[in-house]
Amino acid sequence: MINHLKPILLAVGLHLWRTDFSLPVWQWQEAWGMLSSDEKKRADGYVFPQDRERFILRRGLLRMLISFYTGLEPAQVRLGINRYGKPFLENPRPNQPLYFNLSHSGNLAAYLFSRVGETGVDIEKIDPAYPWETVSKHFCSPEEQEQILSLPKNERQRAFFALWTCKEAYVKATGQGLSALQDTLPGRRMGSLEWQITPLELGEGYVGHATVTHDRSK
Repeated sequence: MINHLKPILLAVGLHLWRTDFSLPVWQWQEAWGMLSSDEKKRADGYVFPQDRERFILRRGLLRMLISFYTGLEPAQVRLGINRYGKPFLENPRPNQPLYFNLSHSGNLAAYLFSRVGETGVDIEKIDPAYPWETVSKHFCSPEEQEQILSLPKNERQRAFFALWTCKEAYVKATGQGLSALQDTLPGRRMGSLEWQITPLELGEGYVGHATVTHDRSK
């Protein structure tokens, strides 16, 4: 299921895997047997068959990738979620931490893996009908809104989505709630915690960012 995929090295120890689930190589039936009972219940809760199949594929591929890094069988992978909904591995190998995050939009899905610190990734398909100006008033600081509005009109929407994915990736990596999206992104360091934010090249019509944290006190 992952034989045709290759990771992109974003930094030392930071791997990005991306795929297009509209490609015929993907067969959701292969992934179904890997899922937990809870995941199967979630899958059965989707109304539209395509949404159900995409969910099954995303979770199956996540399990396959975790298997690639840990040696666990995909069906043996135990996934938990924190209070913000971020997934984590409940049964990592001893002394082999594995940090990961995932995001999907449109036909694309992105998976970020690291051995060095918490990760966050966010991708978005740019929707011309999305009310970005209204949303920016709630989730962007005045300074960020001013920066976007200073751009030519035909560049503002993409700039908003780029900023949005940057902030989402940061929030997902640092474990903060959605309220943190309202804040201006801080510098690259806070106390002993450092982070690296990397823009992603995803093709026409998509934007995204990836973040990895480093705790220098450890």
